[in-house]
Amino acid sequence: MPLKFIFTGVGSSLEELLGAHPSAIRQFATIGLERLSWDGRWEIVLAAARAFDVKVPRDIYIRIAAVSDGFPYYVHLITEKILWATWEDSQIVTEITWEHFRLGLKEAIESINAELRRPYEVAVTQRTDDYEEVLWSTADGEYLQRFVDDMFGSYQYIMKQREGRSALDLQKYRARIRALRENNKGAILIDEKGRNGFYRYRETMLRGYVRMQAEANGIELVGDKDPTVSRHPAHVPSSARRGYRGPQIPRGVQFSRNLPSPPQTTASDDADPNKTKD
Repeated sequence: MPLKFIFTGVGSSLEELLGAHPSAIRQFATIGLERLSWDGRWEIVLAAARAFDVKVPRDIYIRIAAVSDGFPYYVHLITEKILWATWEDSQIVTEITWEHFRLGLKEAIESINAELRRPYEVAVTQRTDDYEEVLWSTADGEYLQRFVDDMFGSYQYIMKQREGRSALDLQKYRARIRALRENNKGAILIDEKGRNGFYRYRETMLRGYVRMQAEANGIELVGDKDPTVSRHPAHVPSSARRGYRGPQIPRGVQFSRNLPSPPQTTASDDADPNKTKD
C-alpha cells in the first residue's frame, strides 16, 4: 500500500531527538531550523493583513516580530487575534491600531496551550511577588543561552519601567534564577551543559510566551539594545554563539511606540510591504 509515515519531534539537539538508539540517526537526513528571520516574521503579518485589505503600521508589525521571539506559532496566533479584534470593532477598520494589538495580544495569551501556561503560572504564584519581573528578564535579548549577570542587566532595565516596585539586588536575583530550575517554581530554566551561572529554557517555546506576558504588562523586552544596560558579550564562548544565536535585529529598527512618522522617500510603491500587488 502507498503509505507515507511522518515522524515529528522536538528537542534541543539531534542527539536528544534520535540518540535513544545508535542506528536511528543513520536513517535520516537532518535539517536544523533556526528561528524565523525578522523579515520572515513580519511577512506573515503583512500577508494576512493584505488578504483582508488592512494596513499594519511599521511599529506594530515590528513589535509583533519582536514579541514572537521568532516562533511562527506565535506570529500566526497574535496576528489571527489582532484581525479578529479589527473584525469585532464597531467601526470599519482600514488600519490596525495599538488598541487592536493590545486586544489581540490579550486573546492570544488566554488561548495559549495549557502546557505552556502552567510553568509560568507556577513560577509567578509564589509567596513573594517578585518572580514575574525576574522571569521576564530571562526572556530578554537574542541569545537563547545567557549568563545570570546578563539577565540581571535586563532585569534592571525592566524595573526602570515598573513604577512603585522595588528591585532585587544581584544576590537575591541570582537566588530567584536558581529557584526557577526547581519543580515547585515551574522548572523553567536548566543549567547549560552543567555550567554554573549559564542558563537556558527547558522548553524554548516558553520564552515566547514569557515575552508575550511582559508585553501585555507594558514591558518592552529590548534591554540589550538600550545603552544603559550592561552587557557581557565576552562571557559567551564561541561554541555557545554557533547555532544558538537568534536572528539579529535589523539595522535601523527601533522599538519606541512614540516614533515620529517616517520621512517621505522617492521609493516606488513596491517598497511598501503593506501595498497590495496586482
